[in-house]
Amino acid sequence: MRTSRQIFALALILAAAALATGCCAPRAKYPSSPAPAAPAPAAAPAAAQQIFDNGNIYGVYEGGKSPRVQITQNVVITEISTYHYNQMKGATPGTIGLEGDDGTVFGPWQTTGLPGQGDVPNAYWIAKPNAKVPAGTYTIVDSDPATWSQNDKSSGFGFATIKGTPAK
Repeated sequence: MRTSRQIFALALILAAAALATGCCAPRAKYPSSPAPAAPAPAAAPAAAQQIFDNGNIYGVYEGGKSPRVQITQNVVITEISTYHYNQMKGATPGTIGLEGDDGTVFGPWQTTGLPGQGDVPNAYWIAKPNAKVPAGTYTIVDSDPATWSQNDKSSGFGFATIKGTPAK
């Protein structure tokens, strides 16, 4: 049988636990307003889509010709790159641009180099211009066509990739 002291101590422990968990907190006389809704997160920027890519995994030669690309809608070019394997030597990064059938030129944009197959230095030339380009037919212009990689599968056209998002 428990003594009144033990019961009192147990009651104190239970009361303290209830207060700690908020079980018996006093209620407001009036209901509280709901918390304001969190602002909606900002829409994520559109992911870049592949617009053009004529590269492949087969052996390459130098001397790529400038490929033509049909851009079917107004876009923001987020990245444009060319490949310069150049007999395992790579090439000093130069420029890449687009020339429209109407003579309008976008760029040329300075590139940075990244290693290619077999850690060839500066084999990939990459520009990130974030340039708005209208729909149309364009020729890709590389500043060093003598080292621009190509092969039979690309019909002698220099390897190039263009990525972008729809323009607003």
